[in-house]
Amino acid sequence: MNIDHIIRARWKEQARSCRYGDFDSIITLATEVANSSHSTLGMRTAAHKTRSTADVARTPRATEAERRGATDSFIHLKGELGALWDLI
Repeated sequence: MNIDHIIRARWKEQARSCRYGDFDSIITLATEVANSSHSTLGMRTAAHKTRSTADVARTPRATEAERRGATDSFIHLKGELGALWDLI
């Protein structure tokens, strides 16, 4: 098992343990994925979008639509990381 598989497995577990309303944890994970050389282009793209939408959603003045958009972005990131099995 190479280092990419080990790191991606850790990200997958982190994604599964993040709660959907916990935008700070989501931002932490998305930042790590976006800045890593071990992520694919799809992972980085989803992570950047997740990070930016979650950053807006965690503000006190965020609308329900902004929170829902951040949740949708996080679900996309989970799909890129292969961590969607817990939604089924």
